Amino acid sequence: MNGDPDRLQLKLVYAPAYTSHSGLKRIYSHYILALNLKRYLKKAPLPDIVITAYPPTTANYFLAKWLKQNSVPYIVDVQDVVSLHGEVTDRGNV
Repeated sequence: MNGDPDRLQLKLVYAPAYTSHSGLKRIYSHYILALNLKRYLKKAPLPDIVITAYPPTTANYFLAKWLKQNSVPYIVDVQDVVSLHGEVTDRGNV
């Protein structure tokens, strides 16, 4: 791995926007993101390392599987630490 910041690249994969954190539009958006990511990974060059955010779960599942198959290290930023009751969960147990 080269520590040169000029080599840093940001790759964005299209997903339709949604306005509510719950509902069918969010589920649909995550589904489309996962499909588009799978298509992208088929032709993507191997990176040195990947940093990804979670959720969405399905897209991260496909990404982690591809990264593991290709021995690429990755970091997952878990962003949803709110339980179903709106309380922050114990970050040590996430």
